[in-house]
Amino acid sequence: MVILGLDYGDRYVGVALTDPDGEFTYRFGTIDQKRDDVLEEVQILIEEESVKKIVVGMPQGLRANETEQTQKTRAFVERLREEFGDTIELAEQTEIFSSAEARRIIEEEGGRKEEEHAEAARLVLESYIKKEIIKK
Repeated sequence: MVILGLDYGDRYVGVALTDPDGEFTYRFGTIDQKRDDVLEEVQILIEEESVKKIVVGMPQGLRANETEQTQKTRAFVERLREEFGDTIELAEQTEIFSSAEARRIIEEEGGRKEEEHAEAARLVLESYIKKEIIKK
């Protein structure tokens, strides 16, 4: 089952996917909200990549508290639920420091700054998969 991972930000939404077995994660790209309609782009990904589940990184503050970004992300998840909830399973994955970790990884790889958002989404997706494996 292909799973779509999203890291929601004010301007950019990082995108990652799993392989068809849902075991390996990889960066897919970034959606620029100033240029693209996020829900349309997600719809295209669902169709083209045969996505069955969407996992959204849910940011938390240092004390596991809600932040302004948490509230914005919750509103985004609600939009996803309204648009795709009847056909696609949605899940949230708590995340702290995924953007900072993504930045570190991309810098070490000598990659471009634009890749940070997709790497953050990949980290969120990887955390979700590990959590699900532990549950089994």
